[in-house]
Amino acid sequence: MNANKLADPGTKNPESVGPEPLSVALIGPDEERRQALAQALAESRRARVIEFHSYPAELHDLERLLAQSFDIICLDIDSEPDFALDLVEVISSTSAAKIMVYSGVTDQNNVLRCMRAGACEYLILPLKQDAVAEALDRATSTLNPGTPPTMKKGRLLVFLGAKGGSGVTTIACNLGIALAQETDQRTLIIDLALPMGDAALNLGIAAKYSTDDALRNLNRLDANFLHSLLAKHRSGISVLAAPSNVPEVEASKMAIDKLMVVARREFDNVIVDVGSRTDLMGTALFNSASTIYLVTQAGISELRNSNRLISQFFNEGGPKLEIVINRFEPHSLGGVNEEVITKALGKPLRWKIPDDQDATRKLQNTATGQSLGETPISRAILAMASSISGRPVPRETKKDLGPSGYGRGNPPEWVSNTEGSPNITSRTTTFARPTPTVAWSTPDPITCGDPLTAVQLNAKASVPGDFIYTPGAGYVLPAGMHTLWVTFNPADSEDSPVQSAVTIEVSRATPVISWPAPPVIACGTALSATQLNATATVPGTFEYTPAAGEVLAPGTHTLSVTFTPANPANYETARASVVATVAKVKPVIEWPVPDPITYGTALSATQLNATASVPGKFDYSPAAGEVLSAGTHTVTVTFSPADNTNYATARATVSVIVAKAKPVIAWPTPDPITYGTVLSDMHLNATASVPGTFDYTPGSGAMVAAGEHTPSVAFTPVDTSNYSSANAAVSLTVRKATPTVAWPTPNPIICGIALSATQLNATATVPGVFEYTPAAGEVLPPGTHTLSVTFTPTDTLNYSTVQAVVSLTVTDNLPAAITWSVPSAISYGVPLSAAQLNATASAEGTFVYTPSAGVVLAPGRYTLSVSFTPAETANCAAAQANVALEVEGLPNVASLLTATAQTPAAPTVTANHIASAESDEVTSGPTLMQENHRKTRTYKGAVYVQGDDGQWHLQQK
Repeated sequence: MNANKLADPGTKNPESVGPEPLSVALIGPDEERRQALAQALAESRRARVIEFHSYPAELHDLERLLAQSFDIICLDIDSEPDFALDLVEVISSTSAAKIMVYSGVTDQNNVLRCMRAGACEYLILPLKQDAVAEALDRATSTLNPGTPPTMKKGRLLVFLGAKGGSGVTTIACNLGIALAQETDQRTLIIDLALPMGDAALNLGIAAKYSTDDALRNLNRLDANFLHSLLAKHRSGISVLAAPSNVPEVEASKMAIDKLMVVARREFDNVIVDVGSRTDLMGTALFNSASTIYLVTQAGISELRNSNRLISQFFNEGGPKLEIVINRFEPHSLGGVNEEVITKALGKPLRWKIPDDQDATRKLQNTATGQSLGETPISRAILAMASSISGRPVPRETKKDLGPSGYGRGNPPEWVSNTEGSPNITSRTTTFARPTPTVAWSTPDPITCGDPLTAVQLNAKASVPGDFIYTPGAGYVLPAGMHTLWVTFNPADSEDSPVQSAVTIEVSRATPVISWPAPPVIACGTALSATQLNATATVPGTFEYTPAAGEVLAPGTHTLSVTFTPANPANYETARASVVATVAKVKPVIEWPVPDPITYGTALSATQLNATASVPGKFDYSPAAGEVLSAGTHTVTVTFSPADNTNYATARATVSVIVAKAKPVIAWPTPDPITYGTVLSDMHLNATASVPGTFDYTPGSGAMVAAGEHTPSVAFTPVDTSNYSSANAAVSLTVRKATPTVAWPTPNPIICGIALSATQLNATATVPGVFEYTPAAGEVLPPGTHTLSVTFTPTDTLNYSTVQAVVSLTVTDNLPAAITWSVPSAISYGVPLSAAQLNATASAEGTFVYTPSAGVVLAPGRYTLSVSFTPAETANCAAAQANVALEVEGLPNVASLLTATAQTPAAPTVTANHIASAESDEVTSGPTLMQENHRKTRTYKGAVYVQGDDGQWHLQQK
């Protein structure tokens, strides 16, 4: 961790006015964010700032940082959020300095995490004006003046073995008991002697949690969490046991450092048993340890290992090292004495634990701290505890308890203690109690992989109490011979715990092979991992027969595998087999999707055109020639190969879309019509290729204006499933209608009379304007003149202009007087006769009628004209006259006949055929007569004959 001193913490800022500036440590790997906050702190003129360019990597770096007694520590939370949060928690729990964190991100969840970890301020970049000054005000108000921030910590005592089996755990556990009982100090033993630490076993306790739980939950690791993981020993010490199984993930240095910080804050003495682990040298265990105890023995290999450790890790200026020689024999025949050992190690011996196997066995098997008597081993351990606590060694009560030269100082005087200790004895005389006995039969062999259960852990005792097994229930042992231990704690506290052991044989297990039957294999496909895919419950290798890459013939085959486990010590070789079926080759059918067809098109080779990769026969369904209904159909083909030995029958399908057929509409172009003619079946006469209904626009009965038109028709077929609707159109020419101009020949006028409406009295069938030549008011000379008129209709769009002429006689005589009654209406087909043409005159002369007799007029209203020429022109002049005639439509003779048969009265005819206004001219009733054996009848002067078709026809004259 590098530091750049921006302001001298030991001198005041000369520009500052007011209270002493605050000392601030600014820690941040990000240069831009750190400089932004440094600038804001400088502008506040209230802080002396030292910048640190990186986080403290080790615990001793953090200790050196906190030793500078900063008032405030500002920490970048963005560079490494999790690591920074751990730092906040460690600093807040070990120092009185106020912690401010700064970040470029506004994250409420992050703010909450920082505050929970111990931060008092969360500064967001870019900083608002006065944000830093206000934060400093709040921090100043809570600082305790004159009290420098310090890190509270207990003793950290690390026990390291030069070699496995040096007795590290026995010494560490009993030293812990001695410290707890002789000093009343809170003592914690942490077992980091992985992979199989046995501190809990030595103390005879069963731990529910372990160091692995602490190190894997770094974010939760605080005082409360640590205490929840500890097991309590009767002597008063707490134990954080080693895990029963080897941890899956190695603990980080930061995790171990934090565990040490939290433990030292909670306990006066933290004893750590690291076994023979040297991988922890870079952690706070060794860098911050109060004392490191290197436990070794006087053997050549142990001394050689000890010398290597001292040379590599414990040079001058390193942590305090004390060498403990275990199982020391000062008068051994080998000549390895204290002088030789000191020379071999290059450092003097500190502690000598004598070689007393009986006392050592009692130490290892004592679970409750009961008295062991005054032994050299107990005196040596008590002397070690005294050197740690600073309290004097208890005075000696008996001078000949053992050989001199062990431990430090004089042998102690042992005092009574109700809880008991491996190092403490009682001089009170008591009567011997019978020792409880434990009966534990040797369990039957088990298979590797089977966890220990009550079947094996079934010890029985002679008195009530609790059993603690090591390893415990649920533990899985490797194959081989193993020793199971049990510690029996009697219910009566006066009885001492008893330990017992049995051996158990764990046989090799047979791995379980899972090999699903492979799917059917296509002929020609080589064996691969698709078929050779067996799995086993343990790691190992598979050897298949036949092997991968082999091609099997069609048929049924047995595949076998031999599994060799990677751990043959615990598992047997296993075999398995499956049955595989090799199918015939399936021909490849290519069948392009046909183009859509129209309803009515039969299936043919155009659609049924599949091909195969080998010769054979195709069978289609539906077959060629079939007509499919409109819609989407799936057509299937079954291919039968000619070589059915090696090739299997194959099938394929395609989708055929059958579109609806469009009906064919035939509609001849109608002949031109005249305006006024209504549309009828004569014009709207389209036909279609299939049954259906026609909807015309404009429809039947409509009358369209003059001009060019395009009538259209929408055809809806009856079978809408297979036929679509269709439309058609034709051109229709509507000519302008010619108005009918009626202009009766005017009567002769006497010379001198001006033309007037009497002569200029033409009428037209439609509204319009008449223009006469000569015009009204002109006086014509005697003689015969031609009068003309030009009629311009108002509706020039639909009617054309019409001209008409009449003759006018101008005479010196008066015209003859003509009398002409309005004739009764006649039916269509009745020719004009004297019944209508019956004008009379006041003088003798001749009549000329227009139209003349015998003419058959179409239904409608007409003007009949007559010109009278007198026989004696000397007495009178020629004259003209006009009357109106109504021609009715052809009646429904059959209905009239029926009506006559029912009622002999005059027939009532509908307005479409006979006008009721003219009923007075109708004969009194129909007259039927036989003529050539045919029925006839007369109606309004017309004779009708019933034809062979049963219909009435006008009799032709």
